[in-house]
Amino acid sequence: MEPVTLDTLQSFLQRLGERYPSAGILYLLGGSALRPPTPAFDPYSIALSKIARGFGADLEDVMFLLHEGLIEFGELERHFNAILPDASKADIDPTEFRGYFEEIRRRQK
Repeated sequence: MEPVTLDTLQSFLQRLGERYPSAGILYLLGGSALRPPTPAFDPYSIALSKIARGFGADLEDVMFLLHEGLIEFGELERHFNAILPDASKADIDPTEFRGYFEEIRRRQK
């Protein structure tokens, strides 16, 4: 996996804009808007926050990141397993979080 640069971020946002042309602002983190250009972001943290929230559009965004090769499922799963034991400390229901993650796994197939 290559590091995220401004160029790769802008390319990602361009492709996302083409997929969702009517969206003026893309919500990537629990309600915070991201507008290009921005220096960099961690796509795994974004994916995990979207999985934790569990809305349909969030899960679609995670699938987009996977399909575009911006994240890899194995690495996402590694991060997920690392943070799952502490999920309740962040007011995330671990059972729901696991269920949403398993939905991503099912959609991968």
